[in-house]
Amino acid sequence: MLVMKARVALQKAYRVPSGEISKLGNEVREIKDQLALLLAAAGTGKVEEVKRVERIKALRAAEVKEDKRKMEEKRKVAKVVKEAEGERKVSEKKNKKALELTARVRVMMEKEEAVVREC
Repeated sequence: MLVMKARVALQKAYRVPSGEISKLGNEVREIKDQLALLLAAAGTGKVEEVKRVERIKALRAAEVKEDKRKMEEKRKVAKVVKEAEGERKVSEKKNKKALELTARVRVMMEKEEAVVREC
């Protein structure tokens, strides 16, 4: 309740949009987390902070692992799509060639029939 009143007072005093204060609050939280990480890495800090930092590190490590897995899946999908596109192009070329050969055979057969009729 007191925090809300302080926020409102700050907004009125500085005419800052509420979104900006939220962003600043998030930045402060991130800086505190980074400081806690540094303290834990240096071997100082409270036991609770060290445990919290370890949880944060574990969560971030899990996020990184998940992101890597997703990127690998995207690569696999892109590879399959690329292969399918290549196969489709080859198939289209073969179909085009078959149609051309069919047309040439028809022309030759028509010429042969015309020759037979003339004889």
